[in-house]
Amino acid sequence: MKRLLLNIVGFKTAWLTCAFGAAVNGWIPVAVIAVLISIHLTVAERWLPELRLILLVGVLGAIVDSSLGLFGVMTYVVGDSTSQLAPPWLIALWMSFATVLPYGLRWLSTKPLVSIVMGAAAGPASYYGGSKAGAVIMGDALIFSLVAIGVAWALVMPLISWLSRQPYFDAHDIKPVIADAEAVAN
Repeated sequence: MKRLLLNIVGFKTAWLTCAFGAAVNGWIPVAVIAVLISIHLTVAERWLPELRLILLVGVLGAIVDSSLGLFGVMTYVVGDSTSQLAPPWLIALWMSFATVLPYGLRWLSTKPLVSIVMGAAAGPASYYGGSKAGAVIMGDALIFSLVAIGVAWALVMPLISWLSRQPYFDAHDIKPVIADAEAVAN
């Protein structure tokens, strides 16, 4: 229970740092998240599958948010400038989100419909909150932006939830440990 609480507090810290720090200096949130992820991996029972998931979710997040930016759904704030491509602080936030998947959101991996609804609702709410904090600028048609973000998250949330339970990424699955040990022995 203590680990779960720390996991959720760590992600909330990452989100708040990004939301309020991106407009000041886009690298401050990256540094904070790097420390949080390092702590997470240090205390993880099996850090390698979690690191794999963190890196994959970071890549997927860069693709999703860069696509949304290039389609005019939103613009990202990076210090005193803006970008259509996902900035480092946002990719780091996706990576931080990946640390919650095997713990606080593990239950979603077996409930794809709930995952779709949660992504469709929480995704736009999160980005809207980020826009109010000054981290992103929504497109001219706010409703279009929120719907597009909702669709993107309705697709990506069940995917990354499912990935978090696959043996290559699952911190709770012992089979890859046996395969890794056999590979080292040979």
